[in-house]
Amino acid sequence: MKKTAITRLLMATGQLSWILVFGAPNAASAYSPRMFAANPPTDEIVIIDINDAETYTVFLGSSPIAVVAHPNGSSVWATTTSGTITVIDLITNTISDEIFIGGQLKGIDFAPDGSKLFVVQTDTNSIIVLDPPSLANSRIELQTISIISEPTSIKVHPEGQKAYVLKRKKPGGAFSDEIDIIDTTNNIFIKSVTAGQLSSDIAFTSNGHFAVTSDAGFNCPTSGGYSILYAVTDVVVHIVDLGHGTAGVDISSDDMQAHFGVPCGPSRGILVVDVPAGTVVPPSPLIPELESIGAIKLTPDGSRAYVANRDTATDLASVLMVGLDTPQIEESIPLSVFRLS
Repeated sequence: MKKTAITRLLMATGQLSWILVFGAPNAASAYSPRMFAANPPTDEIVIIDINDAETYTVFLGSSPIAVVAHPNGSSVWATTTSGTITVIDLITNTISDEIFIGGQLKGIDFAPDGSKLFVVQTDTNSIIVLDPPSLANSRIELQTISIISEPTSIKVHPEGQKAYVLKRKKPGGAFSDEIDIIDTTNNIFIKSVTAGQLSSDIAFTSNGHFAVTSDAGFNCPTSGGYSILYAVTDVVVHIVDLGHGTAGVDISSDDMQAHFGVPCGPSRGILVVDVPAGTVVPPSPLIPELESIGAIKLTPDGSRAYVANRDTATDLASVLMVGLDTPQIEESIPLSVFRLS
């Protein structure tokens, strides 16, 4: 197991949203890998080039809720509190389009080939399916998929034939311990499966065999953990209650280890789990500098992780770039931010 070190500290004022995503440029793309963070208090998206840690800030005019990069790496799409999807062009780092949908928009994700865009509309308990190529002109809505209760986020399976919807509530009003699965070819609900308490994030192995969720729990210091699904048959194989919540998850490129952010309790830091076995890898790195983690994303080469972190004393947020080699802080770099729009 690789050890963990914070190699760069990227500071930002305000309470950073616990959403971190990477751009996914394909082999033909000229765009360098980038990480995107939503900062709701300032109505901004922060763009970080992971090659040189250069940063850009794009002002949206309303608070971003969720962020996703287009599969071809050319743009990033964000849902906002105004019911709008904002599109940012990554050549100019400026807004290229604003698509009004209405309602309470939350999670957002693309089909792997970019042919469909799935948007969570919480107030209608729906997943809205859009055709991205036609949005700029005709705003075509393909279909609405009904979810039983209060969806919050969505993640499309790597093969693109189904998607997993995380929820806050389940029928009857109780907090959710379910994940809804939808057929993305026919745009229909398939089934619900029981997982951990209040799943907040989900990641897939690159081969698509496993889906891993971070489970926030009903009370973070006393409940929560993680769940692992065998995604081939959508059977939950592990539900692990750690006695504290987890707030984000990402999986190593070899599909063997899941990295979780632990935001509360005595085990704050980064937790590592063996995905096939479903067990915690001892000793998982516990970094006291990480006070309240809200999201974690590994770089494409697996050498580093970006972590959304909040200082509990000052309530200031930061994005930490964490190297996966030695357990020490090697460098800290202030976040250089300038507004482009």
